[in-house]
Amino acid sequence: MSFLGIDIGSTGCKAAIFSESGNCLGQAYREYQMLPPQPGWMELDPPQVGRSVKEVIERKIG
Repeated sequence: MSFLGIDIGSTGCKAAIFSESGNCLGQAYREYQMLPPQPGWMELDPPQVGRSVKEVIERKIG
């Protein structure tokens, strides 16, 4: 059995696969942009974050 860890951060996301004993079997990272809707504000584009999460998972599982 393996375990999948997903980290969704403010500038990118990563996925890592771990064995039952805790050894990292591989990882993938995908960066995305933060968007400034107005001066002094920053936000993420949810569809872009979702696509990035899917991509890093597919890199490790697919």
